This record gives sequence, C-alpha cells and structure tokens, in this order.
Amino acid sequence: MEVNKWHYTFGLMQKLESTLEPADFSRAEFQKGVKYKYNLKGDFMDLLDQLKEWVFDGDRSATIRINSFKKEFRIWVYDYKLQTGQFIDGISDINLEKIKEEEDRKQFEELKNKFKGE
Repeated sequence: MEVNKWHYTFGLMQKLESTLEPADFSRAEFQKGVKYKYNLKGDFMDLLDQLKEWVFDGDRSATIRINSFKKEFRIWVYDYKLQTGQFIDGISDINLEKIKEEEDRKQFEELKNKFKGE
C-alpha cells in the first residue's frame, strides 16, 4: 500500500512537471512568486494523503489549482451530497456543513420574505 501511495504522488508530480515544461516554464521562478504553505517533499504529500482520504470517505472531490499567471496555489473541495464547496489551505479548514447551513438559512429567509404577504 505504501508503494502505491508513493507511485501515486510521484505520478502527480511528474504530470505537473511535464505540463509546465512544454510552455518553457521556469519552475524556480514560479515557486518564488507563489504563495503557498507546503513544501513539496513533506507537508504537501501529507496533505495529498489527507485529501485522498477525505474524498474517498464520501461522495466528494478535491481540485488543486496552480496558476502561474496569478501566482496562486489553491485547493477546492466539494461535497456532492451537500452540494457545496469551498477553498481551503488545509484539511482542518473544511467546514462544508456550516457553509451549507448558512446557505440554507439565507435561502429560507429570502423565501420567507418573498411569500410573507400571501
């Protein structure tokens, strides 16, 4: 199992590198300008493992977006049952139930105001 995790993360990194290289993209220059908390050797790999576990624990998805033009590194998580998502910096930031409750409460208030006089 441990070897499969290593191959999986190594494959992701190879795919990322091969995607960036054809555009004559300087990884070193990109890394200087990007604001992210994870080093690619340790913390980032732990985060990938945690994201994978979170995704497979339900009907969910996680997307990692790296954009050289905006110099951003963002992680989007989405729960299909709750039908809501959020950007996160780490697993502990995931709070989709609270976001869904706030959205539902807002929608309830809007509907209550809409049908108040009827």
